[in-house]
Amino acid sequence: MPGLTFNNSNWPEIIKLLRFDSLCMAVGTPLFYHISILMGGYQLFDNIKLYALWIVILISIGAVYCIGKKKIGKEITVYKNEKYDHEVFKTNDYRIEF
Repeated sequence: MPGLTFNNSNWPEIIKLLRFDSLCMAVGTPLFYHISILMGGYQLFDNIKLYALWIVILISIGAVYCIGKKKIGKEITVYKNEKYDHEVFKTNDYRIEF
């Protein structure tokens, strides 16, 4: 997907979203089938099933895109260290400071 950065900080959010999405599809598909059959018979279901499928797919892709664009977690700033003549990471987290 262009414009997205998949990294360790946003993968858990994307996985949660895709799990929720697959759960909603597993529960929603039989409900959609049953409601459309009750409202207009099999002909109604046959006419709108392709449109409903594309709507669900586009909503899923859009949700993944929105989550992937969000900045989740800490950003690490890189500084040029004059003393050692290489890049260093300056953070406030003592566990990952070099």
